[in-house]
Amino acid sequence: MHCHAESCGGGEFWGVFIADDQTILLMVMTSVNSGGTGAVDLAATPSVLAGIPACLRRMLESAVAGRSTRVMHPILISSNSLANRFILERWGIRPSQRRRYRNLFIAVRRYCRAFFRRQVALRYVSWHRDDESITFAVYEFDQVRGNLVLAFTFVPPEESWWVPTRP
Repeated sequence: MHCHAESCGGGEFWGVFIADDQTILLMVMTSVNSGGTGAVDLAATPSVLAGIPACLRRMLESAVAGRSTRVMHPILISSNSLANRFILERWGIRPSQRRRYRNLFIAVRRYCRAFFRRQVALRYVSWHRDDESITFAVYEFDQVRGNLVLAFTFVPPEESWWVPTRP
């Protein structure tokens, strides 16, 4: 990852990060917040948040690849775990550093909850890889203090599918 940053004054920097020769990320960074606690603010811009669906896809692909049996039980993924995985992959920041990067975690978790609500409304997630179509039925499993937990059920290509609803 290459980085170019310039000062905007007042302790703020803007930076262009080139991740993999194709992805360009623009972020505004503040070195110290107003409280003087040493917390670092990384702004989660729309171009950065656009990588969250790809992170969900990688999580689902790794969960399916790890299962050897034909019977597939639902894969449970919470919005907070998706946010934590995305932040770890993108910036290398662990969930234990949540207090230091408070605004980043809040913004990404808020976006993941909205993204999950859209997935529940769509009722399925599908993508094409090589010559096959991979489909997961999606339904809301639980919601605990704003943390939305979804169940993703793998649907084999030769079978029809439906999403169970709760009464």
